[in-house]
Amino acid sequence: MNYIARQMVFDFLRPVFTGDIIRCEVTITHFEKVDGHTNMAAKWVCYNQRGKEVLTGHTHGIIRDA
Repeated sequence: MNYIARQMVFDFLRPVFTGDIIRCEVTITHFEKVDGHTNMAAKWVCYNQRGKEVLTGHTHGIIRDA
């Protein structure tokens, strides 16, 4: 994917240690085709093996047409 991020925001909520298992969920919140590219936005949340949020964030940018 030719994603060009215009903004990426990461909020680090808890430390992550060697050996931790991290699960991340990403949700596309905006997807709109326009001339020559697609506008896109997404948000994410990552959890450790105990189900605690360790990272959240969001991004917006474009995907260039091939």
